[in-house]
Amino acid sequence: MGALIRHRSPNANDVSRQQLKRYREAITLWLHKHDTWEIARELNLPESLVAGWVANFRELVRAS
Repeated sequence: MGALIRHRSPNANDVSRQQLKRYREAITLWLHKHDTWEIARELNLPESLVAGWVANFRELVRAS
């Protein structure tokens, strides 16, 4: 299992439209037990971005 990456929420200016279109795929892969490094490699995204998305998704699920 990969190391825990402390994340910062990505600034909207730092995320391209093309990257944002991969959000659903990233979360789906994470739900299927892939780690953030694997997801970042497969989707060609920065791991810090994927880790931020996963952390935000977990918070949304926890709050609902």
